[in-house]
Amino acid sequence: LVCSPAAAFPALEIEVAGGVSGRDSVQSIAPTRAGRVGLDLFDRVTVSMRGMSLSPVSAPTQVWGFLADAHVHTRGRFQVNGGLGVGFALATFSSGDRALDVNLSGVRPFLLADVGVRLALGHFFIGLNAGGWPWTPMWMGTLSFGVRFFGD
Repeated sequence: LVCSPAAAFPALEIEVAGGVSGRDSVQSIAPTRAGRVGLDLFDRVTVSMRGMSLSPVSAPTQVWGFLADAHVHTRGRFQVNGGLGVGFALATFSSGDRALDVNLSGVRPFLLADVGVRLALGHFFIGLNAGGWPWTPMWMGTLSFGVRFFGD
């Protein structure tokens, strides 16, 4: 059994991302923002908590996703990754009339599968990912920036 220092001490990853998400038509495209904090275990698997917005900030309907996710990735400067996140989505619906200001919320299960690439630049990285919701016609694409602490 060989134990490297990187395998003995996981790296902490913090990432912010922005991009677009949509449904089956071009008219449904909305900005997507996300943040992720995770631990890279054995320099191959990253387990994370992720929060993301799937609607414009000013929209009457706000949709947020909160996920526990795991990504498997290659080692090295240029990395290929694939992951699966499981959690819940929260939607808040506003009446749009300030005088009656009625807000309703709904929660439902949320599953996200994605694949991507990233370029490691020392302790920093830049990534591109595309993914979707397996049981709905929704998709997303993001550009991410992150930093790794500890570990390697």
